[in-house]
Amino acid sequence: MSGELRLGGTTVMTDKMKINKPSTTENLTVGAEENALIVGPFSGASVTVNGSLCVTRSLTLSGTLTVATGKSLQVI
Repeated sequence: MSGELRLGGTTVMTDKMKINKPSTTENLTVGAEENALIVGPFSGASVTVNGSLCVTRSLTLSGTLTVATGKSLQVI
């Protein structure tokens, strides 16, 4: 699963550039040892960060936010 960002069990981003939608009802998971970027503002269900995630502008969630120990989430 190297180089992938998964959303609700589906790969939505690989090592190539992708465009993200401003919202989703699916859970978002960033894998361990992976770096991800979401261009916001972004609204979603739950986010689990097992690597690094950077979100521009804002992140709004209806569920839970989990950041693994030693990993990072930045909202800039």
